[in-house]
Amino acid sequence: MTQVVESNSRRMSVFQCQNDNDIQSSVGQFRLRTFIVFNTGMALSSWFPSESMYLAVLELSGLPIVTIPSSIGELFNLRYLGLDNTNVKQLPRSLLNLHNLETLCLRGTPCLDLPRGSGQLKRLRHILIYKLLDKTYSIFKSYDSVRPFQGLCCLKDLQTLSPVLYVDPNSTK
Repeated sequence: MTQVVESNSRRMSVFQCQNDNDIQSSVGQFRLRTFIVFNTGMALSSWFPSESMYLAVLELSGLPIVTIPSSIGELFNLRYLGLDNTNVKQLPRSLLNLHNLETLCLRGTPCLDLPRGSGQLKRLRHILIYKLLDKTYSIFKSYDSVRPFQGLCCLKDLQTLSPVLYVDPNSTK
């Protein structure tokens, strides 16, 4: 079943879609501020809503995406980026162009590192990153944490930070 999206729509939530191209054309056409996808069966890896420069909220949690294209850096109004429970392994360096980014969610993903220079994201308030190692929580260390990065102490607006992985300076690893 296809839903018609009005041209003045500013928010879009997708629960189920048979064709990713329908969503791609809708996101590019309108001045969306919020884009939320709830369907874990969609494969949005072939495109990314960089055409919508007004986007402030992008929630793609649970989707089977592996990479984030560098075009994410063009979403200069982006304040919230939700990528929980995806297969994202690495964030592109263009993420540093998101000077308005306030919340970055990567819970349950293989990605534990932020790009070098992430300390320049001065408005970042919430960094929620960890990789689940044991979903049953039967072992003491059930998850890996975000790795510290240079400039972390410069984030004066930071309110929430996932546990930070301790790195032994004497370690050869």
